[in-house]
Amino acid sequence: LKLLLDTSVPDLVIDPARARKLLVVPSSQMQLMEGGPVIAGGQVDSIQLDTLTLSNVPVDIYPMEVVADVAAGRDIQGV
Repeated sequence: LKLLLDTSVPDLVIDPARARKLLVVPSSQMQLMEGGPVIAGGQVDSIQLDTLTLSNVPVDIYPMEVVADVAAGRDIQGV
């Protein structure tokens, strides 16, 4: 999983397709701005980054093509 590390984002942000593969069950929804995409929220049991394991990680489900514009067109799968 290619992630963009953003220290100002409190949750892991992944695209809807990745969320389905990880079996993330949405438990909330919000819309940041009128006409913008709906962001679903959920949780993954754990993620591992090399030797670091994080448990009960909050996840926001958001289209990565929107984030890719900010990431200079890099192919990222989460933030």
